[in-house]
Amino acid sequence: MGANNKAFVVDYPYDDGVYWSYWHDYLGGSLEFDVDVSSIDCACAGGVFLAAIDDDECTWGAHADGTVPQCASVDIMAANKYGFQVESNPCTGGVCDASEVCKAHAKDGDEYAYGPGSEYTIDSTRFYSVKTNFVASNDDGNPGILQRIETILSQDGQQVTLEQSCDNMNLLTNHLEGYYGMAMAISTYNLGLENDISRGTCDSYCSNPTNVIKNVVWNEDDNIETHDEPTPDPNVTIINGGPSWWLDEEGCGSNCSECRWFYEEGNISGWWNECVDDRVMRYTDTCSSSDDINRCSEWEDHCFWSYPADDPDAASSSDYACRTVPDSYQGVIGTDYDYSSEVLDSSSGLCYSDYDCTCHMSWPMGSTWADPKTMARCLE
Repeated sequence: MGANNKAFVVDYPYDDGVYWSYWHDYLGGSLEFDVDVSSIDCACAGGVFLAAIDDDECTWGAHADGTVPQCASVDIMAANKYGFQVESNPCTGGVCDASEVCKAHAKDGDEYAYGPGSEYTIDSTRFYSVKTNFVASNDDGNPGILQRIETILSQDGQQVTLEQSCDNMNLLTNHLEGYYGMAMAISTYNLGLENDISRGTCDSYCSNPTNVIKNVVWNEDDNIETHDEPTPDPNVTIINGGPSWWLDEEGCGSNCSECRWFYEEGNISGWWNECVDDRVMRYTDTCSSSDDINRCSEWEDHCFWSYPADDPDAASSSDYACRTVPDSYQGVIGTDYDYSSEVLDSSSGLCYSDYDCTCHMSWPMGSTWADPKTMARCLE
């Protein structure tokens, strides 16, 4: 690509609206490509960026001189032979405030990390590879909240890593999540004689730069943080504080039937939640205040008698106990379930909290009576 140009990556050869852009779910994934900036001198830059574009304020078309579109963006690369910089701005509320900008430069920790010549870790006179990791928290195996953006430059087995981990990185989550979030573009542009990328004063103006990008690869879900269990310290006593306040979202996440909180002796402020039983349960009826409810999360409403779904002894099981009914058993009434025709007592199962409803036995739509989630629920 030649001087002062930009081009968006599209799915189809149409340009009458941003709809035709190539949209990708970047959160928890990565973007990688090979680049040659050997012809891009000090006062020029070659760029690869993501932008939250639309057909209004943030159109991909030309903007009037002096107009700066207020669009969330991630500069995957702003580079020439003398420098490589990354930057992001969530532009909260449609305003791109300089205080929200997060950036990093290849030379931040080592002046010889990047430059033109074999004495540099990354020799910018030759092709090198760029991989950008959009690292997200783990939400039950799915991408959660953006934690940081890592950029890895590699060449001949050597690497330079740039990291954006500012406090406001989470504000980019919604822009990077799902399709129709951010579109990708490639550009070349004039920096001026003094610029942050080259880190100095250039001795000539920008002239005939060419930005060469090839071997572009988009990856999904390769940058979701893992929850590695810490190695226990034999010198530290772990205290079981009892049932957690919540079971699901604010407790131990999905697929947990008993959640408890723990802390190291002498450090109660450092408590954490831990799932101690992830077996699938079948739930019957509510427990009373006189029952042993030590396995029920304290702030949850539905504490029910339950037993492991695969236990043939059912309610006679030695594991028959009071446990909190998970959120996944409490879908949308009349929408997520198939119902039997028989009307049950309004105090049965999950109907107990709404005595004005019509109560029926129900199971997840498309499943059968044998499903562990079969319970008495309100129909209307």
